[in-house]
Amino acid sequence: MNTRQTLLLESKSLIAKCAKFYDAHNFTLRASKLSMEVMAFKDSLTECNEIQATAIGLSENYLSLTKRLNNCSVEALFASVLFVDLISSVEVYLANIIRIILKRYPKKILNAQFSLTDVLDRSVDELVSEASEKYIYSLMYKKPKEIIKELCNLLSVDWSVLQDSWNIFIEAKARRDIGMHNNWVCNETYIRKVKESGANVTCTVGDNLIPSEQQYYREVVANVIDFVSVLSAMLSDKYDD
Repeated sequence: MNTRQTLLLESKSLIAKCAKFYDAHNFTLRASKLSMEVMAFKDSLTECNEIQATAIGLSENYLSLTKRLNNCSVEALFASVLFVDLISSVEVYLANIIRIILKRYPKKILNAQFSLTDVLDRSVDELVSEASEKYIYSLMYKKPKEIIKELCNLLSVDWSVLQDSWNIFIEAKARRDIGMHNNWVCNETYIRKVKESGANVTCTVGDNLIPSEQQYYREVVANVIDFVSVLSAMLSDKYDD
């Protein structure tokens, strides 16, 4: 495959994954609702068929898990797991895009430095790969607005076209980070990151930020798809080799 086809494949893969995330979230919500409904009438059944028995077994598993989770619902648990994976998938996508471009155009890495031993003992492809990984690692630890500007500069595309969808992603990324590092409890770091994106802060320190609301989840997934679609279109126009 040429560069354009490889980039397009990465974009299609993430968009397909977004659809899977959304379906998985809906499945969790519906399975949870079904489990609660079965719990409400199971004691009234004097006998049941195989399907009903399976439904009762599901509801008992649901109840058992609910008790083990203490203050967290089953829906919130699965929503948080899916959400973390979704945001991480976007980061992996961006890293893969960078790898593809730098493999094809290694001279875009301007400041890579190697020792003489490295140069003598390793192939050009190995040096380019290492330089790419160092660049990606450095980029991903920058502030979100710096990431998108530097990324678009590397890719030679207009970052302003992606600004709105990226700002929405900044909030989602900040929420993912707060989930991983502060048990989904809002703190000053989350509020600062959201303000930096230009979005309105709708929570206060101490609020629970588990992304279990269906509308919020739908909006985040839709925004990721929009971001990837626009970026993919620009890359297709730019890299046709």
